[in-house]
Amino acid sequence: MIARTGRRVRRFSLASFAAAGFVVLALGGSPSAAAQETLAASCQPTENIFNGATGDNLFAQPFTSQLSGDLTRAELRLRNLSGTGDWIFQIRTAQPSISIPGDLEPTPTVLASATVPDASVPDGTDSTESVVFPNPAAVVAGGSYALSVTRPTATDPNSLAVSSHTPSTECPQRTYSSNNGGMNWGSQNLDTIFRVFVTPSTPVAPVTTVKKKCQKKKHKRSVESAKKKCKKKKKK
Repeated sequence: MIARTGRRVRRFSLASFAAAGFVVLALGGSPSAAAQETLAASCQPTENIFNGATGDNLFAQPFTSQLSGDLTRAELRLRNLSGTGDWIFQIRTAQPSISIPGDLEPTPTVLASATVPDASVPDGTDSTESVVFPNPAAVVAGGSYALSVTRPTATDPNSLAVSSHTPSTECPQRTYSSNNGGMNWGSQNLDTIFRVFVTPSTPVAPVTTVKKKCQKKKHKRSVESAKKKCKKKKKK
């Protein structure tokens, strides 16, 4: 291609830049895979009792999260032999127990809440129910929390009953109950069977472009041209 000034313009490819001593390095690996939901805490002893109460009660199982991220899902095994009404799962903060040294107990502070519709829990049987929190609680590894459950319309212990193990010997923390909306809690000599899942935080690696300039090499053609110019000057 000839430019308007009469000078010849060369097209440079990536290969020609490399030959001229310029190397362009793009450091930005493949996009990070989406974070996977991971088990963050659980209590899975042998079930030998269902802990039941009426709808003015809550049951809560404290735990320590093993992961940092959003607590997106929880599982409990429920017994629904009578009554109607939705179940409410909540994630609460927990604190060192005042009455039992070394234990954790739930607090009134609710971090996340989700509803399990009555229609999704089979009547007249036991079933493991999984609930996803629409606005998950942000938890940290080593932090103290509690999973609570209630069914406000429950009229007898068979309509609000949660799978458990007694005595409380199988899990790091014991179950607590409240009959005033979670303002105060009392310990129970049993463990609630549960699982909670966290979607860990995964920072995206930045994409960095690095330009490296190498030392230019003299081409043979340039050396020959310089020699010809010198010869012409001598002749003059």
